[in-house]
Amino acid sequence: MKIILDNISKKYNSKWILKNFSQEFSNNLYGITGLNGSGKSTLIKIIFGYISPNSGKVIYYNKDSIIENSIGIFSFAAPYQHLIEELTLTESINFHFQFLNPISKINKEDILNKIELEEYKNLKIHDFSSGMKQKLKLGLALFSDTKFTLLDEPCTNLDKNGISWYHNTIDETLKFKKIIIATNNRVDINRNDTTIIDLDKIKNN
Repeated sequence: MKIILDNISKKYNSKWILKNFSQEFSNNLYGITGLNGSGKSTLIKIIFGYISPNSGKVIYYNKDSIIENSIGIFSFAAPYQHLIEELTLTESINFHFQFLNPISKINKEDILNKIELEEYKNLKIHDFSSGMKQKLKLGLALFSDTKFTLLDEPCTNLDKNGISWYHNTIDETLKFKKIIIATNNRVDINRNDTTIIDLDKIKNN
């Protein structure tokens, strides 16, 4: 599957965040980089249809056939994404996987082990640390059976062990999907096979 952005432009009030931006996403791993305000998060949200561009088109292709909507194509994780705080960890996992299936050969019961939070399975999400919440968001997104996973600043709030877990999980899940990462922190995209899209360079050309 691939995604084509055709002359995407987006502005907030009178400020253009993206202008006439075109890009094909067909490789396995992308890193969207740039300074704060360069449009990284805006671009991620446009890709999966959370917001619409002012002009231009987002086209989803699967085996050269156009897909009319993005339902079931994407999973997503970001520090500003909300979890249901009243649920326990187990309940949160069960709720999420009512709507998406886990990736191949993984059951939803395995996810607790995969995200390394087994001892907190009965703890409510509102009692989690910020790092634990971020790990859960990443785990739910990466272990979901979707064509693309979109990650915005994925290592935010993660400690050294969490960052190591994140990279290992990218390695494990990349064989099942394509991953697009928006970040201004190179530790998030510390892989040689990452296709880098530098929004600062694009705007200066």
